[in-house]
Amino acid sequence: MKSFLTLSAVLLSIVSLPKVALAHSVETDFQSMSDRLEIQSMFSTGEAFEGAPVVVYAPNDPTTPWLETTTDENGEFVLQPDPSIPGEWSVEIGEGGHWDNIIVPVSGEGIESENISYLEGHPYHTHNRNRIANRYILAGVVGATLVGGIGGGLLRRKLKG
Repeated sequence: MKSFLTLSAVLLSIVSLPKVALAHSVETDFQSMSDRLEIQSMFSTGEAFEGAPVVVYAPNDPTTPWLETTTDENGEFVLQPDPSIPGEWSVEIGEGGHWDNIIVPVSGEGIESENISYLEGHPYHTHNRNRIANRYILAGVVGATLVGGIGGGLLRRKLKG
């Protein structure tokens, strides 16, 4: 019984520890022209993020892609948002563990480059949700195993005594 509890506690400790990022991160830079935004994504190693999926969402419909494309061999693409749709445009570059998201404000005059910002997570899309959900499921399974193991041990002890 003690070895089961010890093993369960060790497994729970390992599962609960934050994971160290073994991969490199994505860094996105941009240069604003009046009606377009030249965007370049690279890995933190300096390697271009070639062929990265790019999904752009317009402010009038943040759940349906306005544009889907990929970066070129230099990790670059050009965004030319529709000025008749003012608001914050969401630009997602990459997927899985390698992605970036920038918010591009657009007004009737064009892109407001001084207000462009980066976003860690996005409320409409699921880059990190699956990873977080999997962690909760795993924690639930480990918790249920611990409770079942402890309950079973107590029941056996009661039946023996």
